[in-house]
Amino acid sequence: MGQRLFETSPFEVRWRTFEKKPSGGVVQKAVVSVLRHADAVLIITGMASHALMHFARDCAQRSGIPWKCIDKATDKQLKAALGELFPELTVAWE
Repeated sequence: MGQRLFETSPFEVRWRTFEKKPSGGVVQKAVVSVLRHADAVLIITGMASHALMHFARDCAQRSGIPWKCIDKATDKQLKAALGELFPELTVAWE
């Protein structure tokens, strides 16, 4: 999906999946590690636990990283979310 959707976009999108069940801080450490190199965060709420979602959102906020929650990772929702986060980059992508 990422290659098809983003091949003509101005974005480099990297996906990171996490287990829905927390596992003693391992997931939190992985989220912090991923956010160190992120320009923005999209959280797919239909697929994440509430605890994971809140943790990722709070880490992004504390780090000053723009974030957005969306229900599903559909083409339409991903494009809309990226358009809100980076309006200056998505004008030509539409």
